[in-house]
Amino acid sequence: MEIAKGKLREIREQDLENILSWRNSERIRNSMIGDHLISWEEHRRWFERQKDSEDKYLLFEYKGQAAGMVYFTAVDNYHGTCWWGFYLGENDFPRKTGLLMGYIGICHAFSNMAMRKICSQALARNKASLNYHLKLGFKQEGYLYKQVLKQGQYEDIVISGLLADEWNIRQAIIRQEILLNG
Repeated sequence: MEIAKGKLREIREQDLENILSWRNSERIRNSMIGDHLISWEEHRRWFERQKDSEDKYLLFEYKGQAAGMVYFTAVDNYHGTCWWGFYLGENDFPRKTGLLMGYIGICHAFSNMAMRKICSQALARNKASLNYHLKLGFKQEGYLYKQVLKQGQYEDIVISGLLADEWNIRQAIIRQEILLNG
């Protein structure tokens, strides 16, 4: 897989329908902490709000085709920290597209945004996301028991973090894995 074929870019007005469709899909909502169906009006308000926010919502493209989202919230420039989230909106892309998206997203946070640390939260039952974070070099930092209500049941959340200096070591390994057997 060629790293140069993936990129992040600002969200445009014409992306909104596609993004809402992804976000409201059962596959993605099931893995999100907030899992309600988002209305078009709510989606439009979010788009307008994020334009003036420190938060960064970026569209991930692979070979020029919209593939997913990477976003950074609670951006704290003083402390150099943020929370990140992501999802592949489409699931018919080549193997390792998700790894490429994460690689590019993390590089963006540490290089372009000058973050010192990226934090993440994932549902404890979401083993794919937990393993993805471990592969990228995140370390578990906390466990929140029965933290969020989903479909009538309280669920646990795993908190993890990745420091820029740890990424500097891990980055070459991830890059090599993307390039090999892609």
